[in-house]
Amino acid sequence: MNRRQAYNILWLLLGTFLVVATFRLGIVAVRRGAIDLSPKPNPVIAAQSGDLQKLISLESNGMSLNFQYPHMWNWTPLIAAIESRNTNVIQYLLKKHVALNLRDRDGRTALIWAIRERDTNTIKALVVKGADREIKDSMGASAAEYAAAISDTNIRYVATKLLKR
Repeated sequence: MNRRQAYNILWLLLGTFLVVATFRLGIVAVRRGAIDLSPKPNPVIAAQSGDLQKLISLESNGMSLNFQYPHMWNWTPLIAAIESRNTNVIQYLLKKHVALNLRDRDGRTALIWAIRERDTNTIKALVVKGADREIKDSMGASAAEYAAAISDTNIRYVATKLLKR
């Protein structure tokens, strides 16, 4: 073994030691409470779980109802509520005039999510509130194209009709 190989092995061992030591220190810090890994309360999680009181509390403490949670596909509280079919939260958010056309990580808006979830009441409410029907997701599909792809003919008919208003 030459000197260069010996240095490479030494650096590899030292690097491995540092990674293991850092990992162990991190675990100790978490166990002792120095590092908190629990998710912080935010309006997206409250909306998804249907916890309207928590959502109201977070808003009164200064959290925006248009918050986009990067650890959850950049969802907004409205998108999370639609995906979870929490109608009381959806109604509350629409009364609070949240931004209707914010997009998640895949470019989908609340209207596209309502169509995906086949929620005709929310589709109607979003259209009445002025949601943009022309926005396309990152794959180039519009709300109308999502509606046309619904297999249930009754829901497809209603969704398509609502989008033409």
